[in-house]
Amino acid sequence: MTGPGGLEAVHRVGRPLWMDEFHRWSLSHWICLMLAAIVLWSTISLARRLRDRHSPLERTLRTALGIGLLLFGMGYWAYFLRPSHFDWAWSLPLQLCDMLVGVSAFSLLLNSRWLTTVTVFWGLAFASIAYVHPIVRVGPAHAHFWFFWVGHLVITLAVLYHLLVCRYRPTLKDLLLISAIGAVYGVAITPINLWLEANYGFLGNTPPGEVPPIDAFGPWPQRLVLLWALHQVLMVAIWAALSRRSPLPSALTLPVDSAR
Repeated sequence: MTGPGGLEAVHRVGRPLWMDEFHRWSLSHWICLMLAAIVLWSTISLARRLRDRHSPLERTLRTALGIGLLLFGMGYWAYFLRPSHFDWAWSLPLQLCDMLVGVSAFSLLLNSRWLTTVTVFWGLAFASIAYVHPIVRVGPAHAHFWFFWVGHLVITLAVLYHLLVCRYRPTLKDLLLISAIGAVYGVAITPINLWLEANYGFLGNTPPGEVPPIDAFGPWPQRLVLLWALHQVLMVAIWAALSRRSPLPSALTLPVDSAR
């Protein structure tokens, strides 16, 4: 989740500084990581126990999670689309993680393989970056702090649910699909970034220093080629890592068009 990633903290007198500011690898960062790990471990453990017992409650849990993700996404988009918060440069739900919330929700609700493929590949490749390099700068006294961390948490939860509970394993067809979707996204979002002077997908012509990891790929537009190549490398790496693992035996393999 991005939104106003460069939003600067406004400190209110009498309130602890950590409530208004967030810094990478601070105590607040470590607490966020710890709480995320607890939520992920407890939820996935419960889901796996239900599935191993062939309990219909596993499907109920999956549906509830999907609805929860969808409601969260609707709240997030509504919040930043309000006139008082709206900015064409970052309010539109066009960032990868913004879209991934909706995609993740429907992947759990509809049991769609292509939605699951997008969730797993892009969730592992991009949403996971937020844990080690969060772009949020405000603390828990601000709504954007919660949208950022909860947004990436629910995406990660959907990814792990597909991998560890539903036992999704990508095929070569899935790799080709996500590679094509990535190319289409890049081609479609670049003119939008130019028109709005935005940075959706981190593919915009941003000034140096705004997104340091992107600066490492050189000046725009030459770095677009390198970013596209990085996307392809990441997709192949994820496919190679996951496809080598044989699906765990289960009598409740989900009825999708190929093995999960």
